[in-house]
Amino acid sequence: ETYGIYKFLISMLRGLYRSSDSVEALEPLRAKFDEQHDRLYDFYAQCTAVRYLSTLITIPKLPFDAPTLADEQKSVSPLIEQGIVQTPADYANEQQKRNSEAQQLAQQQLLLDQAQRQAQGRVAELERDILALKGQYDSDQLMLRSYDEKLQVLETELRTTSETAGEQLAAKEQQLTFLQEQIDYWKNKYESLAKLYSQLRAEHLDLLAKSKKIQQKAASAQEAVERRERMEREMKAKNVELADLIKERDRAKLELERVKTGSKGQFESLQLAKDELEQKLATLERAQSANLTAVFNQHKNEVEQLQQKL
Repeated sequence: ETYGIYKFLISMLRGLYRSSDSVEALEPLRAKFDEQHDRLYDFYAQCTAVRYLSTLITIPKLPFDAPTLADEQKSVSPLIEQGIVQTPADYANEQQKRNSEAQQLAQQQLLLDQAQRQAQGRVAELERDILALKGQYDSDQLMLRSYDEKLQVLETELRTTSETAGEQLAAKEQQLTFLQEQIDYWKNKYESLAKLYSQLRAEHLDLLAKSKKIQQKAASAQEAVERRERMEREMKAKNVELADLIKERDRAKLELERVKTGSKGQFESLQLAKDELEQKLATLERAQSANLTAVFNQHKNEVEQLQQKL
């Protein structure tokens, strides 16, 4: 914007110089223009020094000296150069023309002053903006340096953390290797124990089956023993009965001997009773002997069978 105003001022001043016959009347404008040129030159130089600003926009470059606006030698009236003497009427027309030019010049001067004030205000505003941008740039530079320092600290911490993490990972890998070896060891041991347990379980079940059979055989043997004891009790009872019969026989013999001297009829009766008792006793002895033999043979066979099964 300032550069556009600057070019507009140059164009306007050159137009004034071309349209005006009095160079001295434009000297104040030329002095103000030179002053504004110097200020604008310094302003652009300051803007160029701010690297942050120079990267955002293109800063114009002005020449060190103000540009030439027109031929500044005092111009000579064309009428004088032609040697023509003006009449009063011509002088009045010329004066009116100069007054008109003066009014026009005053209006242009007013416009020029307004443009210069606007340019000065804009330049001041831009200078404030540049100072603010420069302050922001300095603050950003400080922040960047702070960030760089923090980044270096973080990089150092990251390297330290990476090294520590690497050492920890190596230690963890060693621990994992050791644990894997322990797992393999206990796995093999468990498999061995599982096989041994299966074998012992099979043997235990086999022993349970054998124990059950032995218990069954023992029950059979117990039953045989009880049957033998029962037969022994029966044999004892038979023996007691046999003893009673023997006592009865002996008593009959005694009675026979006692009554031999008695009557013949009684003797014969007693003899018959004796014979009958002897027959009964013989029959009973044979039956008892046969029963005992059968019982002992059966018991012997059962015991042999149980021994073979065991």
